[in-house]
Parts: sequence; C-alpha cells; structure tokens
Amino acid sequence: MTSRERILAALSGGKPDRLPTDVGATEHTGVLPEVYGPLKDGLGMSGGHTRISNPFCGTVRIERTFLDKLGVDAAGLFHEPRRWRAGELPDGTSCLLPEKWQPQEGPDGAEVVRHPIADFTLLRRPGEGWFSYQYDKAPLAGCRSREDLNRRLQTIALFDWPYHVDEIASEFGVRARERRKGTERAFVLNIRARIIGGAVVLRGDAFFRDLEENEALAEALLEKLTDAYIARLTDFLPETAPHADVLCLIEGPATHLTVEQYRRFIRPHHERLFRHIAKTAGLPLVLFSKGVGAELLREIVELGVDAVGFSTFPGTPTPAEVRKTCGREVALWGTGCRTAFLVSGDVSHVRREVTRCIEAAGGPERLVFAFGEPLPAGARHENVVAALDAARGIAP
Repeated sequence: MTSRERILAALSGGKPDRLPTDVGATEHTGVLPEVYGPLKDGLGMSGGHTRISNPFCGTVRIERTFLDKLGVDAAGLFHEPRRWRAGELPDGTSCLLPEKWQPQEGPDGAEVVRHPIADFTLLRRPGEGWFSYQYDKAPLAGCRSREDLNRRLQTIALFDWPYHVDEIASEFGVRARERRKGTERAFVLNIRARIIGGAVVLRGDAFFRDLEENEALAEALLEKLTDAYIARLTDFLPETAPHADVLCLIEGPATHLTVEQYRRFIRPHHERLFRHIAKTAGLPLVLFSKGVGAELLREIVELGVDAVGFSTFPGTPTPAEVRKTCGREVALWGTGCRTAFLVSGDVSHVRREVTRCIEAAGGPERLVFAFGEPLPAGARHENVVAALDAARGIAP
C-alpha cells in the first residue's frame, strides 16, 4: 500500500498492509525544536531549517526529508507565515520564527504577545521555559450579557487565530497543493475550531458557572463562537481540503462539564460545526481529546468523528478507555510509547514498550501509531527509529 492508502484503511476499518505511523502531522504528535536538530544529526541529515511557525504551540514544521528518513505515513498541513525572521533557541541554535511574532516585556517583567487587531493580551510567558506561553486572563471575563458579547465579536473571531501566521486561504491552498506533489503520504489538515475549549479560553472557569447561573450568556457565546468558526472554515476549507486526506481538530479542556450539560448546551453547536465540515470537506475527522472524559467523548464521537487522538492533559482517557466506551468503530491516532522511554531507555526497552502500549489499547486494528505528545529534548534518534520499526512490525 501507499502511505495514503494505509492511513485511510486504518481510519475506515479496512486492513492496511502494516501499522501506519505518524510523527509531526499534528501539534500533539510533533517534535519540540530543542530535539529536532539533534535528531537530524543522529539520522545523518544536514542542512534545512528549524521552522517554528506557531511558537505558542512550540513544535517544528517537519521537513519532508525528515519524514523520508523516518519512513512515516502522514504529513501535516498547517497555516504558516508569509515571511520568516532569524531566531535562536535557548542553547544558541539558530531557528526561524514568523516575522510578525514580536513578543514584548509586560509591566511585571513577563513576556507578552498582544493581538494587534483585537487589541488584547493574547499570550503570556512568565519567564521560565522557552515555550511556556499561556493564554492570558480570559478576554471576555467581564461580559454579563449578549449585548456585551456583541461589542466583542472581533475578539471571539480572532482570539485563537495566530495573527503572526498570516498567509491567506488561497496562499495556503497553493502551498498545500505543491507539498502534495511527488509524495504518496496522507496529508492531515489541522484546523482551529474547538467549541468547549474556545469558550473556556474566552470566559475562563466562569463559563462552567454560566451553564448553571447565566444560561442566556452561555448560549449566546456558544452561538457566536460557532458562527465565527464556520465563517473561518468557509473561507479556507474550499481552498485547502482538496489537497488533504484527513482533517484534525482539538477539543477541550472539559473536565468540569457534565454529559447532561453537554447534551443541552453544546451538542447542537458541535452538530452544526461537524455538519459544515463534512459538507465542505468530506474528509475523515480526527479529534484530539484534551481533558474530555470518556463518556463525554462518546457523545462527540457519535456526531461524526472517525478517529480519536490523545494528549497528556489531565483527565484525557487512555486508548483502552476510549475503545471500551466508544467501541471499535472509532479509530485511534496515537497509543503512546511514553516519551520518557525515548530519552532514558534503550532500543530493547523501547520495543517492548511499543508492544505493551499497542496491546493495552486493544490491538493494532483501526490504529495509527504516534507518540501522543511532542518528541522532547533528549529523545535519542535510535530509540525513535526503534519505536517506529517496532510498530510497523505489528500486523493489523
């Protein structure tokens, strides 16, 4: 099979010739910049660049030659900046950053990133750790009514859209088409549209209180947030989806949300969003769970999710829990081999851990193997290669 056929067979319940693999096709399965250069050196690669198109997420845009060396089956499509500027990692290694990524020092000494259009502090980095940016205080925390929200529609539309990634939809489409030429990998289009997570970022923990104490405000926010996402997807899906094979989005955190609240307030908006995605793109959908419990995740999966991905966020179910709760009709994207093994283990440890993780997930059927979190600093190239080889050696 080609890589594209292998991925699509795993997602649809077919029988791929071997277990498909992914490194870097999503933010959750990417590579941290501190380890990208050492991994390339270990693989005998030279040249190229360490490009970090979204420093908030802090993962590298993987080069095609790197994917070729690892022999993985998926590649990611992400929005990128039009122009880059020279940057430097904490260890002095050179990298490329978006030209418009220009953090400033805040009054308290923390590094802050302000949104130049919506005019609010978007991200904050306290000082320790190069990639430890966090969303600043909830920009809509002071809203009390629908009228307050109507005055902040620009914030709702732009709060999670990185302004420094400034290519327009048609440019993204052209780049996606060019990347697809000459390769048979499956391309994963990463889209930003998380309704629960978006509401939490905009309102903070007050959103969960709104569901009990101010239902009108919660309903208005969910409606306007879904409207904004659909407008965004209407703009760029027609340009980019024809050059992709799979769509990927993230949802959560939702650790304080009950199933009853989900059904009453949020499910109708997910239904509308997923229906629009299916109509506009018609591609398999992978949902990465960020603190979405297994029972709640089952509700979302029923709306048209083809595969569930995993994060290390607290409250995220394990692959075994997803298979138990959601059934084997949903595929899994990423089962583990905890990245600590890639740093401190040896090849034999890594191979055993890969086998254990796949067995714990219920076997290799309907599975795309990925590490489930970005490859960390210190990951050894021989362990990464051993993990991928071990996964490919387990027949579905």
